[in-house]
Amino acid sequence: MPVLHIFISVLLISFCSSLNAAENTVGAGAVILTPIADTYIATYPPGRRDARAKNSEQGGNAGKTLRLKIKKYENIPLFKFDFSAIPKGATINKAYIDIKLMNGAQLNQITVSSIHADWNEGNGTFDDGKNYDLNHEGACLFGPKGINSSWRSFANSDFYFMYNGEGGSAMRIVKATMLDDGTCRIPVDPYVLHAAIENGSSLAFTDHTATFTGDGANIFFHSREVAGKEPKLTVTWSMSKDQSAPAFKSIALAEAGPVPGSIRLALPAAGDDGDKGTALGYRVWVNDKQIPVVDLPRPQRIWRNCILEGFEPSAALAIKIEAFDEANNTCTTTITTKSTGAFTGALADALADQNAEGQKVSSADFSAQLIDGMTLINPLTGTLSVKQQRGKGLLPIKRFGAVKGEAVGLQCLINAKTPQQGLRISASDLKNDKHLIPASQIEFFNEVYVKMENNWIADILPQLNAGDTFSIPSQKDLSTQQAHCIYIDVWVPKTAAAGLYAGTITVQSSEETIELPLEIMVRDITLPDELSFTVEMNAYGHSSDKKVFHETYRLCHKHRLSYNVLGYGHWNPRSKTTPVLNSDANPDIAAKDVKITDWSVYDEFYGPIFSGALTKDLPRAGIPATHWYLPFQSSWPYLLEKCNPHLWKSRVKPNDDKKAYIAWEQYLAENDLMFDDHLSADWHLVNKNVAQQFKDHFKEKGWTKTKMQIFDNHKMYFASGSRSLWVMDEPRYGRDYEALAGIYKAHESYLGGGSINTQMRADISTPQKMGMFMDGGMDEVVVSSAINLYSAYLRNYNSANGTTLWWYGGGSEADNDPAAVIALFTNKWSLGCVGGMPVYTSFAGSNDWTKSHRLRVVRFAEGSGLPVASFRMKAYRRAQQDMELFNLLAQKDGFNRWHVADLINKEVVLKMTTISTRPDDPGYSTFEGLDLANFDALREKVVATLLAK
Repeated sequence: MPVLHIFISVLLISFCSSLNAAENTVGAGAVILTPIADTYIATYPPGRRDARAKNSEQGGNAGKTLRLKIKKYENIPLFKFDFSAIPKGATINKAYIDIKLMNGAQLNQITVSSIHADWNEGNGTFDDGKNYDLNHEGACLFGPKGINSSWRSFANSDFYFMYNGEGGSAMRIVKATMLDDGTCRIPVDPYVLHAAIENGSSLAFTDHTATFTGDGANIFFHSREVAGKEPKLTVTWSMSKDQSAPAFKSIALAEAGPVPGSIRLALPAAGDDGDKGTALGYRVWVNDKQIPVVDLPRPQRIWRNCILEGFEPSAALAIKIEAFDEANNTCTTTITTKSTGAFTGALADALADQNAEGQKVSSADFSAQLIDGMTLINPLTGTLSVKQQRGKGLLPIKRFGAVKGEAVGLQCLINAKTPQQGLRISASDLKNDKHLIPASQIEFFNEVYVKMENNWIADILPQLNAGDTFSIPSQKDLSTQQAHCIYIDVWVPKTAAAGLYAGTITVQSSEETIELPLEIMVRDITLPDELSFTVEMNAYGHSSDKKVFHETYRLCHKHRLSYNVLGYGHWNPRSKTTPVLNSDANPDIAAKDVKITDWSVYDEFYGPIFSGALTKDLPRAGIPATHWYLPFQSSWPYLLEKCNPHLWKSRVKPNDDKKAYIAWEQYLAENDLMFDDHLSADWHLVNKNVAQQFKDHFKEKGWTKTKMQIFDNHKMYFASGSRSLWVMDEPRYGRDYEALAGIYKAHESYLGGGSINTQMRADISTPQKMGMFMDGGMDEVVVSSAINLYSAYLRNYNSANGTTLWWYGGGSEADNDPAAVIALFTNKWSLGCVGGMPVYTSFAGSNDWTKSHRLRVVRFAEGSGLPVASFRMKAYRRAQQDMELFNLLAQKDGFNRWHVADLINKEVVLKMTTISTRPDDPGYSTFEGLDLANFDALREKVVATLLAK
């Protein structure tokens, strides 16, 4: 064919194609855009939310600054663009933003998010370290138009809840490129850019790597106010317009939500072209009213669930869900549901005659009285200890209310007129017609005092066995002691008939005897043996003496507390009880051949607690451990450093050489890999094979009830070294959250779906930074003091996604009012917690019996080394039992836990202050207006409500 004919043919074919596709094209093109508004969001200091606090940057606005800042989680640049030059329906195939970095700075990994809010640039010139004016109407951490505005509708909904997958945002993690002229080129994924074009016209950037150190951490670049050096967004799009509609890949689900007038909506997975790819977004209408985009997750999320509120209680709701792509092709589904109805339950008045005052009985040489088990007494005077707040003072008590299956804690206060030697205490059976609580169910403990700030505090409670004696003074260092307390536990059997049980507590010396009437009013309510509220006694390592370990577990179990021990250290990936791998002796063995060769020590220590055999003679007989740590983590059963040895080059422990460690951290920041490149095929293979051995072993043993927790406790910066490249415990930066979730997903894929009851646990001090990083990688969120700051977000997060919420921290010193324990537990329960840790470990600090320590809750006897209870353990038990009653009430018709929380917060109004030095410090809590009588009254109202028909 002649050349001319070929040309004409090609032209004709092209023209015909163009005619046929005229409506399917937008024309290929490209554009370079500069921001029409820019600023940066300053979040420092983390863990607080106060624009006026010392050194706070949170209220600052940088709308007119000449240099913008991107730094870790602290400074987040925010841009708005005019996208009108990009044709509607265009399919973007490439986009990137160029920013001119200053002072030789560089970036590595960046999270890029769309932002869906109307925000003001503002006129602020806040510029790192300079003063700024809070009287502005520009975007800042608190809101899009000044510190008195709000980014979202719920309480404390600051900028954290608008990016990284929150607030309807689309998000991608990308790798920046440094150009020769100091420009940093950051890819903008078309998915994210399409989301920004669709709504909001805004993008936010976060330093995902965030481990740059020193001056390299303060990364500045020129703002739009600097002509010729302003940020530039380059966008290119293709000629073809997308004509393929999305399709749903799962079904939508809706059900009643946590509070009246709310629903829980699970949005279906949606493809882009049919079921291929991922749709851009959702539009949702409830009874024809459209839900704001900020309240809906994107289809890219693994967890596409949300809580929608504000409907009439018990309203019939018609829900229309539309998934759309970048060209606005759509697919639609509809469902119906009813919103949560109003809760009508109210607290009943306390029953009459459930508790009764007693009397103080005196003899020639001493007197005695029964008092509650939640009050500390000054042994020098016999009066209230210095930090006890009791509106009615110290009252003798005769009758104590109880429910079946609980332990009633009380004290016998003995005042000596002269020194006493060889005192004894005993109890009679407590009788009720033909029924009794036998004397064998009543136990006694000698209170040992420690000196704290010139005050003597009952801290340690060794048990008094039959025939044991005590004296006043009770200790060599208490020569002027006039009063002494014996702690008493009365164990109420689950089989006890309801009614009043009466008997006596007898105190006797060689010459005199005092009998004190004791009555237990048992109500027809039974506490469950399986705990519904978990109080964890966390530890980092345990005794190599199996008897000591088992007795420690039994002591905690008996007090309705859960002992849990981490089986590895930051540097040592295994402990003495970790199952033995053949690679322990031969590190060079091929990955495919790595396996467990010896279970014996693991089984000896943990088998009896997983089966329940160790507790067959305790009050909750045969109940296995609520939960326990598995040994799996990022460097067991396969060392992480074997995956990419070059990243460990020149790494040192900070304790050994702080300067060299900082240099290594900078090296890691510059060379960090995308997460998927961190874990090698060998890492996955070893984890998969060893996990299968665990599944087979647990199935053979029948250990199916205990929740076996995956908990990666590594901190990259830990002073004595770490086997991880991330901060996995209390993660700090985006890379940490991403790695934690990624490793957990790998563990779950290998351990889940079989005979092991796995639970992925993460301790999070800054939950506001989770975004979508933790989607699908977490079962239990354990939050520190931020739980109160971001309670509204966490309630909906956990309600929507089916995760459970714990807390850690807030527990105080041994001299604090024990009633503060009930206040602390009640506060956390009312926020949605199903458990937690009053202190992050219960075994730290000295075991010296002359000293106390906030983290030394469990004591050990000198000589035998066997565990001994503390006064705080008794307080924890009382508070745990109260939480069990709250949970029983939450299950009653007319109530749920959020309704009960509202009722409780009206009954007991307390101002709580948590003192912590940094976000990772769980701190301790103090309470104003604390009085045990208020919690006793609340408990009695809950009991009366449970008994009401």
